[in-house]
Amino acid sequence: MQTSVSRGVVFALAACLACDRVIDDAPLEVDDAEGLDPSAYAAELPTGTSHPAHVCKDDVDPPDATAVVPGECPPEMCGLNGAWLGEGVPFRQLGCDTYTRNDQGIRLRAFVDRFGRSMTLGVEGDELVGRLPGGARVRGTSLTGAQILLRRLDPDGSPPFEQSYRLRIVSVTFLNFDARCIPGAPCVDRQVPIYEIEGSRGDGCVFALCKPGLDPGDELPDIRGKTVIFVGDSYDERTLAVTIDPPPYGSSAPSCAPARFFNIACIDTAIAKLHLLRHTSASQTPGAGGRAPTARQRQTMLRLLTGDYCGNGMHFTTDGVPLTIDFASALYRTGGGPFGTEDAVSADACWDGVAAHATCLGRPRWFLAGSSGRDEPTLISEIQESCRSVGSAVFDLPRCDPALSPSSVASCPSGYAISGNR
Repeated sequence: MQTSVSRGVVFALAACLACDRVIDDAPLEVDDAEGLDPSAYAAELPTGTSHPAHVCKDDVDPPDATAVVPGECPPEMCGLNGAWLGEGVPFRQLGCDTYTRNDQGIRLRAFVDRFGRSMTLGVEGDELVGRLPGGARVRGTSLTGAQILLRRLDPDGSPPFEQSYRLRIVSVTFLNFDARCIPGAPCVDRQVPIYEIEGSRGDGCVFALCKPGLDPGDELPDIRGKTVIFVGDSYDERTLAVTIDPPPYGSSAPSCAPARFFNIACIDTAIAKLHLLRHTSASQTPGAGGRAPTARQRQTMLRLLTGDYCGNGMHFTTDGVPLTIDFASALYRTGGGPFGTEDAVSADACWDGVAAHATCLGRPRWFLAGSSGRDEPTLISEIQESCRSVGSAVFDLPRCDPALSPSSVASCPSGYAISGNR
């Protein structure tokens, strides 16, 4: 999703600390790979270690955030697209096998290691894993240089044809979750694999996998993107409803399986934030049981992140808006992280984890960010009118008590979460 809010303060990334997580760096096999003959996709592999240094001439830029009309943010900016193919093709899911296409007509063609040998693609929780025909598993930093080869069906071609794409893993690093474990809770504070990916088309031109500007610290923002990859949750583009996918047969944890999808989301998009806030199946600690966020609570957090106060698909925010978050949980807290409420100055809204919309409106984040193009009374009126008139479950959204503290969800009369302004 080209989301509506940065991680805490505008695009601030938590520092990657030394990773204590055990990574399986099993030696790569040296025998020729069995199974799919590498010659079958040799033409799709680069001839050198990097792609030709030219940008796709027909690259389509993402929408300009300053041109968004309140309540009319397009899916390319406020929908759930997690990555960008540079041709007006946002996507957020890929099939776990080579025949399952996503909604954009994209399917997996092959997964190869840095030597060009065929691997079976797997996703275990939030970790990408390649399995060589001999059984060796390639994961963690050993995936550097590996490539995900994609094909996209272009139905508008004459005749229709498949465009090929290469997603090359440039590096694998690790990042702390934005929600930390409460001391004594059945929860483990681990780190999340972050895959830096460079994308190119079959003709060799490079494109922006992630929307330029999401990570201004990137020295090559036009050709690389930092992403999280995870499995176990599915999302509805229109309602932002979350479906918790049951683990495949014979497994107790979320993982890839034929005819299923995994999520790929650029850092600082809403789907990535949802994972880093531990509102996905893949972010849970085994044994957390019923204390993990429910599907409805995950939907609530997704609507909070995208400024969908009324739960009707109208988004009143855009990229780069600073935000604080606190939510009711027996497992996690945001204190000390990018969304910590220590420096919150006012409440944006309180949110109900069952109704999955705001229960009261404070000072709208979009007005305080200075990019809404509206004065505060007008923006408040438009949000309230949207709740009264748009959607299948219209309601009156009252103003929050001006004395409400933005630092804790406990200050909300009732609710699952509170969003605040810095």
